[in-house]
Amino acid sequence: SFEGGGDLEEVAVNEEDSVGNEFGFNGLVDWKLGENSAAQFRGSYNRENQRSSERGLAYRPEDRRHPASSTSEIRRSLDEQADRTDSYTIGAGLTHKAERWELDARLSRTGDLSRTPGNRTYEFHQEGVGIDYAVDDPRFPSIAPRAGARPDDADLFFLNEFRHRRRERREDDSVASLDLKLPQLGRWKAAWAKVGAKYRALHTDRIEANDVFAATGGGIRLSEVVGAGRNDHFLGGRYPLHTFPSAVALRDLFALHPERFALDVDSTHSDTDPANYDVSQDVFAHYAMASAALGRDTRVLAGMRMERTGNRFTGNELVFDADGHYEATNRVGAASSYTNWFPGLHVTHPLSPPLDLFAA
Repeated sequence: SFEGGGDLEEVAVNEEDSVGNEFGFNGLVDWKLGENSAAQFRGSYNRENQRSSERGLAYRPEDRRHPASSTSEIRRSLDEQADRTDSYTIGAGLTHKAERWELDARLSRTGDLSRTPGNRTYEFHQEGVGIDYAVDDPRFPSIAPRAGARPDDADLFFLNEFRHRRRERREDDSVASLDLKLPQLGRWKAAWAKVGAKYRALHTDRIEANDVFAATGGGIRLSEVVGAGRNDHFLGGRYPLHTFPSAVALRDLFALHPERFALDVDSTHSDTDPANYDVSQDVFAHYAMASAALGRDTRVLAGMRMERTGNRFTGNELVFDADGHYEATNRVGAASSYTNWFPGLHVTHPLSPPLDLFAA
């Protein structure tokens, strides 16, 4: 009973077919340059492809609180998607030990590039169709057309919206580090010192275009592009899936008769422009630390690390008029930076054979 406050917003089911493949390779080289030096090189590459096709069926009552006493809207949709992701990692390292110093240098770069060359989503609607609902099983509300209703008549469904989306997202992460250690500090007993620096640069760039089209003139009927696919056993036969558009027929129609599609400028800009942005972050850190023995048993470790972080962001701001129509897109940006200092002091001292004192 919906009188108790429950609202039936919609009953929607989707069936998806997908296929994917992935391949990659990696390599590692360790090179002993001499008695005290060694180098390392590594690299990897991975590609993942994914293609899918999804058919969607949705029933939406106009009166959500009393769905059994109202007419409904039925949506039949088709979504085609193809994605490709390329990932790579390259790195190099060098270590060297001399009599009075030790060196460790490393460099790496990781990148990801995701491409969506052209996703297509089509929605066909039939409005004002009589449908009765029952929710005896909350997971699977039952749906039955009323006398005279034709929910499966492809001639009564009209194209409501066609979306064509292209997207590219690139992420890069580069790291360089250099560490120098002095294993002995003059006459200090068991003393050593270490200094180092590290730089990290992260960057994300997203480029996206979402073109939204509506049908012109008398509209586009589903019967013009209906496909032959049918599944009468979906979810135990509760919701037969049929009367869906054909992807091939829709692509041909758009290519041969572009005049039957009108670009929705307002929706295109509102979906496209905010999705484009560029973000960068740079972190530079360096440190110094030393350890020495005080007396016979006490040992002190002290150090300081500084991190400087800078952030930059650019995006889009949309301007609409009082009626909600698109007017302009303004490029906006922001930047911030901050510095953190991390001092540390550690002292250890043995009190007795089974007990040590540690302070930090």
